[in-house]
Amino acid sequence: MKDMEQYRREWIDTKRKKDPNFAPDIESWKELLSAEQLKEVEEYEELCHKSVALNRETGYKPYKIDKKRLTYLHNKYGKRYFSLD
Repeated sequence: MKDMEQYRREWIDTKRKKDPNFAPDIESWKELLSAEQLKEVEEYEELCHKSVALNRETGYKPYKIDKKRLTYLHNKYGKRYFSLD
C-alpha cells in the first residue's frame, strides 16, 4: 500500500511539473489552495455534512445551518466536488 501511495505522489508531482494546477482528486486539489480557501472548503464540507446529517447531541433534531453560506460556498467550490472529469 505504501508503494502505491508513493507511486501516486510521484505521478502527481511529475504531472504538476507540466501543469501546476493538476489535481486528480479532492485531496491533491486541497494542496493547491491558500490557507483562506482551505478554511472555506473545510467549512463547505462541514455544511454539506450537516445538511444531510442529524445532530446526536440535540436528540436527533436536524442541524441548523446557514443556507445562504452553503449556497455561496457550493457555487464557489461545488463544481470541484461534483465534476465528472
